[in-house]
Amino acid sequence: MNTISERALTRRISRALSREDASRLCRTRAGSRAELDLGEWYVLSARNIATSTHVDLQDLGRELGVLQSHEQIEGAA
Repeated sequence: MNTISERALTRRISRALSREDASRLCRTRAGSRAELDLGEWYVLSARNIATSTHVDLQDLGRELGVLQSHEQIEGAA
């Protein structure tokens, strides 16, 4: 099982989202009200509308095809 950093996965996801429809992956500040509403990670459309909230990076990476079945995020169980 190969491990990749969270940073590497977020970059892969960001590239895939921008190619699809100019969406982007965003992260909230820890402990903020936005984190309660949106989760740690969320996806914004080109019109700055949250299209996905409480995003699981590993699931999104697999859904977009940027995280292979033999890869996982460092520290993920």
